[in-house]
Order: sequence, then C-alpha cells, then structure tokens
Amino acid sequence: MNRHGRVLADQYGLSIVQAHEQGLRKSLLWGAEKYCFPQERDEPQIVPPHNVYGKQTQDRSMRYADPRYLNSGTLGDLRDCVDAALTLIEGTWNATFDHRNSDQFCLGKLYARQEVNHAMAVTGGSIPNLKGTRKLPQFSEFGTEQTDYHMAVDHESAFTCTQCASVDWMRNIAFDRPGHRSVVKGNISKKKHPFKPFTIRMPGILVNALTKLYDAIDHEQPTEEWIKSVKLGTNIATGHIYPLYHGTCRKSNFMSRYMNLWLYPMSSRLLEAASKALEAREPLMGDMVDGRYWVSSQHYPDDEEGLQGLGGIYTDSKDNKERFIPLTEFCAGYLEELTCRKLQKP
Repeated sequence: MNRHGRVLADQYGLSIVQAHEQGLRKSLLWGAEKYCFPQERDEPQIVPPHNVYGKQTQDRSMRYADPRYLNSGTLGDLRDCVDAALTLIEGTWNATFDHRNSDQFCLGKLYARQEVNHAMAVTGGSIPNLKGTRKLPQFSEFGTEQTDYHMAVDHESAFTCTQCASVDWMRNIAFDRPGHRSVVKGNISKKKHPFKPFTIRMPGILVNALTKLYDAIDHEQPTEEWIKSVKLGTNIATGHIYPLYHGTCRKSNFMSRYMNLWLYPMSSRLLEAASKALEAREPLMGDMVDGRYWVSSQHYPDDEEGLQGLGGIYTDSKDNKERFIPLTEFCAGYLEELTCRKLQKP
C-alpha cells in the first residue's frame, strides 16, 4: 500500500506526508482479475503497463488480456466503498441492462470515477485521450458527492494472484541462485514468440519473513538451504511472488494446486506455530507498522483437551459455545487431507 500511496503522491507532486495531510491516500486494496468483472468498452478502465503479458497483449485471447477488473481482496475504508456501491445500484438499476446484477460492475464504476477525478485534479480539468466514443461516468448517477474511496488496484499480483486466465503465468519456482535469485527459462507453450531468460529476485523482506517462519517450527534442514529449495508461487509476467492465491474459475484442480503449494507439507506445523504465537501474544509483525506493533485482539479460549493446537474459527454467534470452533471440529473429516499428515487427538 505504501507503493500505491507513493504513486498517488507523485501524481500531485507531493510528499507522502503532504498527500496524507490533504486526504490523499490509498487504503482499500483490490486484486486484479482478467475475467470475472464485466466491462463497458467505452468507459474508463484500469490500465497496467502496456504489453506486460508480451507482444500478444490484447490479441483477443483472454490469457494475454490486461487484468483490468477488480477482485479478491480489500483492506480498510471498505464500508464507505460498499455503501456507495449499494447507493449506485439503487439509483441506476435497469432490468434490461446486461450487467444489472453485477455488484462488481458498480465497484468498477466507483473506481473509474475516483481515477477520473484524480486526473482532472492533476491536469486542471482536462481528461487525456478522451476521444471518439469514450465517455466519462455521469456523476449524477452516484447519489453522493464523495469521489475518492482510497482504492488501489494490484494489477501486478503483488498481493493476490487470481487463477482465471492467469494460470499460464503462475509458476512455483525456487530462488536458489546467489542473492536469492531465480532464472525463468521456459516460455509458455500456448504461443511461440521470441523469449529470453530473465531473473526474478526474492525481496529481502520476504527472506526475513521466511526465516522467522521456518525458525518457529521443528525442522532438520538448515534455514538458508530450505529458503533456497522452497518453491514460491510467482507471476512470471509481472515478476512478483504473490502471498495469496485466489482460485477463480475452474475449481476441479483446486486440491492438486493446493497440494503443490510450498506450505502444504508443513501446514500442520505452521498452524501449531501460529497458535502458540497467538497465545503468547506475540506481535503479528516483527517490525513496527505505521509506528506501532500490532497484536491480535482475540485469543483462543482455554481448552483442557488441547484441541486448539491447530487454531480455529471465530463466528458471529452470540452463543459463547458456538463463538469459537476448533479447526479439528470445523474441518472434521477433511483435516488429514488438508494438513498433509495423520492427526490424533491428545
């Protein structure tokens, strides 16, 4: 989010501190998706760097299309944005419109209005490339004067990678070269076009996070060797290792893809370590974020049988007995498959 905030501040020629003082910030993050969100051809769209998916970008094949649609992931300021989308739906719903039941389409219009407003503020009122049949959002449709919902779009899959039409670019790769680098050698087989091997480097912050994570569990392999051997999900088109995978579109391969994730062989140990860290009230991050250390506001209830060792699920039930459900109960019948080892109650 700091990166998105810096880009916004740069557009206005401000420092990040100055931008925040003027109410300019990015705090609501949406992942990018190629397929699920509908679009109107002549309305403003999210535009990532051109040709990020190669020379065939926009050749009518979905796998080469830019990820222009909003999907999978939100942080902060969410309530105002959703309320605005509901207001827009109430004021513009049309029974004959193809996307009449698409809340995604309305969220996209909110984002378009926000970015148009930013462009007008930066240019003094003009909109670049407004020609032909292209049109701007009709502000009267929105039912509110608010234009900025602090939305940012993760079109590089730095936060979330969605599977739909992106699977050709998703690879589990090891960063085993000096300096935690990996060399991508193979091109996708769908189309033949010029390809040169290139290097992706694992960010230092991720090396530190993996070190802390691995040192928290029982292990035999030296930490540095494990970090070099672990294969991390990477979008090779944008060069980002994605922390979250969103299994959009076809679900038939979900379990096989899950079992190929780096965390699957050690999933039960990771759950146990996370549960212990939560009970010890350890900070969620090793370093301060926004000038403070963050800790969980909730902790697992006491359990003499030890069933909370793998954690559990909090519900919105008002009944204290149903407010927390141990994972061993919530996933009963599937836990062995999900955690890659046979589990026994103490």
